[in-house]
Amino acid sequence: MYPCRAALAVTLACCVTLSQAGFDFGGGCEGGGGTFEAELAEGAKATIGTIPPGKWDVHVYLEAMSDVDIQLYDLDDTSKFSEGKAVIAWCEPASTCNIGVLGSEAGVASATYEEMSVEYSGYEGVDGKLGKEYVKFTGITTRNLEMKAFAFEAGTANIHYQWQRDRSECCQGTAACTGSFEVTIGLRETADIGAIGIGKKDLEISMTAEGDLDIQLFDTDDTSEFSEGRAIVAYCGTDNCNLGVLGSEAGQTSAVYKDLTYEYSGYEGDGTNLGNEYIKISDVTNTNTMMKAYAYEAGTATVSYSFYEVPPVADGTARVTWDTSEITETQSTTAYRSSILPESL
Repeated sequence: MYPCRAALAVTLACCVTLSQAGFDFGGGCEGGGGTFEAELAEGAKATIGTIPPGKWDVHVYLEAMSDVDIQLYDLDDTSKFSEGKAVIAWCEPASTCNIGVLGSEAGVASATYEEMSVEYSGYEGVDGKLGKEYVKFTGITTRNLEMKAFAFEAGTANIHYQWQRDRSECCQGTAACTGSFEVTIGLRETADIGAIGIGKKDLEISMTAEGDLDIQLFDTDDTSEFSEGRAIVAYCGTDNCNLGVLGSEAGQTSAVYKDLTYEYSGYEGDGTNLGNEYIKISDVTNTNTMMKAYAYEAGTATVSYSFYEVPPVADGTARVTWDTSEITETQSTTAYRSSILPESL
């Protein structure tokens, strides 16, 4: 399955962006990052956010002017503690409290937990700077993890995080990314099926339904004449309407649009049923499109899709990281540097 929600494509920024609050790991194959603030009350835990399974080389850095400790809990194991089994946390007595496999050391320490390699800066912070802490995962996350921060003093924490591109066969382009979902459409209604982004190779989408449904496809990068986008696959019967280069034929046809070949089953379906239709796009998609479906009969359609990712070429592009050596006890701003990092953080 393609590692995202039931949609045809999700485009993510691959650079660090500003986020309002909490982690946002999005979906799809790309890596990314973000920065946000969290208000901390003295003697209390603040929830920072949830790190889901399936993310690669996650690195979270927390910076506060006051003494703050990172905590991390496994939300998939609440058999003994409702907040989840501690991965990073200190408490006493250790024999009965929810103590983590990390969190009791002043300096850097690492451990393997549920097949995850986890490194923690230690409760005294980076280079002994209280309130400057990090947690780093090498490889893939395997559990739903909630990060918290315990504040020994009230204050504001800046949280910076990043993760790397998914290394599944789908995301590496060595196997097809596949998925399916259902959509219910009312009589003579048009439903959005999903957005198709740029960079998807050899895309095939099939729709099966008992009733008569027609696939439509619109180029959302070209709204010069129609707000929904220029039709690629669509039928209409009035003058100056948004007629597609495909969609007017009962049987299978193909056409070239923006240098790519599009194939459509035809409005009478694939020969098995009026509601069983497909579209295929040869080579790599070069324009953003929206797939829709029009229902001549109300019903539920199953949409299945398959495509290949085109991974970016590793070219030593600069990524953003954090230069902790430049952070002092009194700094209130985040110290960044840009460096060439051929390996993961």
